[in-house]
Amino acid sequence: MSSMRAATSSPFVISIQSQVVFGHVGNSAAMFPMQAAGLEVAAIPTMIFSNKPNYPTQRGRALPPEFFSNLLQGARERNLPGRADFT
Repeated sequence: MSSMRAATSSPFVISIQSQVVFGHVGNSAAMFPMQAAGLEVAAIPTMIFSNKPNYPTQRGRALPPEFFSNLLQGARERNLPGRADFT
């Protein structure tokens, strides 16, 4: 565990993966069990879709590279990589 974190802090995870509005895959599936296990989670989406691909339609797309890069830069500005116990 990082020396910057208090001993009583929850372990911190950065989860970088896809996300859906409806369904349970990627960050949409991973966040709840990690939080229920007592982890603090920063979810960074790589793509956002309306639902899993097993439906007749699927809306959304991969995040544009500049937008994704901005999210990563914001995470770095908050020192999230330095605080993370897991990525």
